[in-house]
Amino acid sequence: MSCPLCQSSQISLFYKEAKSREFWRCQDCEYVFVPAEFHLSLEQEKARYALHENNIDDSGYQNFLMPVVEAVVKFCPARSRGLDFGCGPGPALAAILESRGYPMNLYDPFFFPDKGALDHQYDFITATEVFEHLREPRGVLVELSKLSDVLIIMTEQLGNPADFPHWYYKNDPTHIGFFSEASLRWMGNFIRAESFLVTNRLVVFKHPN
Repeated sequence: MSCPLCQSSQISLFYKEAKSREFWRCQDCEYVFVPAEFHLSLEQEKARYALHENNIDDSGYQNFLMPVVEAVVKFCPARSRGLDFGCGPGPALAAILESRGYPMNLYDPFFFPDKGALDHQYDFITATEVFEHLREPRGVLVELSKLSDVLIIMTEQLGNPADFPHWYYKNDPTHIGFFSEASLRWMGNFIRAESFLVTNRLVVFKHPN
């Protein structure tokens, strides 16, 4: 077994839940991941996502998405074309951005699976609460970095490792990958992009012009 992000073999057991999942940590990039044997099936995964209530009319959810919207506005001029990657069953973020003058395409392997959306170049790509679910984060990172010079990722950052046993974010069975600041820096270096850590759950990767 190797790290799904940097492919290093320098990994070790980090935490084990009683009668449940294991979490392994890479010593090189500090990515924490759940081995494949503990993943849900694709059918189970889709069923859980279908329960998400990401309603565009929910003011609380709109507020949750605002850091992503603000990052798009900061890094991309109006009328820039974007891709909402992993948008889920209710693509609220795309609706908000379109209302602000950003034409959007959608892709989600479960709910908007038209891979034609991945055949275009974009001014920016958003991946909101997506990367913690990925079985192959390295491959997705490479693919998205080829489609756009600006990649905006929202995922809650792993802080002090000592707090991991009590961290709520690990409890979702669809969450199988966790990124520290070091992991995010590794990602930026790997795709040769500048990294902007906007908040503890939002990072922007931008290729130099």
